[in-house]
Amino acid sequence: QTPAHVIASTALLPAGMGDGLLWGADLAAIAYEWFITRTALRLSGFGAIGFVVIDLLISSVVNRLAAMEAFLS
Repeated sequence: QTPAHVIASTALLPAGMGDGLLWGADLAAIAYEWFITRTALRLSGFGAIGFVVIDLLISSVVNRLAAMEAFLS
């Protein structure tokens, strides 16, 4: 994802294409996480989706709490 963020933050691409590149990189990372979860835990596809969704929700909550803590400090 880092190369996508670097390319999107420079003036190499128009703003809309940069956002699309970031969205695509995020989608690829989620798909890869699903594949690794399914393979490593030997789950069905839907079981792996559940793990990935729970991971995304927990990550979102932790990031928001960390941002709130940084804002309040």
